[in-house]
Amino acid sequence: GGGMSSRGAAAAAAAADSRWRCRASASSSPSSPPPPAPTGPPPLMEREVTALKAEAISWASQHGMLVATEVAQCGADMQSSFTHVPIALLPTPFPREVFELAVRVTPMFSALSDAVSRDDAFLRHTLAGVLRTDDFTARLWGIYEACGAQQGRHPMELGILRSDFMLDVPSGLPLQVEVNTVSTSFMA
Repeated sequence: GGGMSSRGAAAAAAAADSRWRCRASASSSPSSPPPPAPTGPPPLMEREVTALKAEAISWASQHGMLVATEVAQCGADMQSSFTHVPIALLPTPFPREVFELAVRVTPMFSALSDAVSRDDAFLRHTLAGVLRTDDFTARLWGIYEACGAQQGRHPMELGILRSDFMLDVPSGLPLQVEVNTVSTSFMA
């Protein structure tokens, strides 16, 4: 009871989008240049935010986008020990020129990641402390060792990397906050 259907959530989003577009075009006339693209999310009423949030959580749950909570147990109690993964309800505007800079530097970070992955001495020295304290990294290192370390590498390799950037507002530059080389966070 009291929840909004998918159709209702979609209607709320459409209404907010319409208000957002009206705000962006209110000052334009046929002879003036188009106004700049609106920044920030569209204005939403509290009931629209509530409806979108409920719909997003429902969708995430139905599509397996769940993680166990800290108190997750085995057995019958486990079903109530999950929560949805973090979700962004609305896109966040990102300046085009900053995005294009991130696109240009990403291949350089990929080349750096590849070079680091080939430097056995550097990896051993840098990861020594982590391998003693982090079980997940130690298990990955064990696989690396079991496969022959650098000698076990295949001559043909493909690296599929995703670089995550955030906008540093004071400098206006993209800051790389993460490079995902293998997405295993939900399997660890």
